Amino acid sequence: MPPQITLITKTDTPALMSKRITIGPDDRVKSDGSHCLMRHGSAERVIVATATELAELIQNCRPDQAIALGTLQSDITTPASIVTQSSLKKGSGNIARTREYIDYLPGQPAYALIDIDNKGMPGHVKAVVDSTGGVWPALVRLAPGLATAS
Repeated sequence: MPPQITLITKTDTPALMSKRITIGPDDRVKSDGSHCLMRHGSAERVIVATATELAELIQNCRPDQAIALGTLQSDITTPASIVTQSSLKKGSGNIARTREYIDYLPGQPAYALIDIDNKGMPGHVKAVVDSTGGVWPALVRLAPGLATAS
């Protein structure tokens, strides 16, 4: 079975799922995700057979959409209505964005995204990254299995 992920669409206002990143007057990167809070939305199961398909899906996500790695549990029909965990009522047909509803399938291929965030990276970590030849060699040094991952 090819890998599956979950496409999430926010229906709250503002319908934005991405952070606003700016440079402040002190030349420091500022990240504001305050409008990303999602109280209501939907989730659908998406089969993504190749890394190219995953890249295209990410590139084509609208501002009100995001992906969740892992897939909806098999007994959930899509699109599924998402609410916050605190407002979730069992038997309502709604789900929350939790591992109880969205998870990896045992023994099935899945994607992992690696986000390299240089802001705030301690100097000694940057030195190790630089001395190993960059981010990828440093990651492979820490997790050798990445070298042969698809």
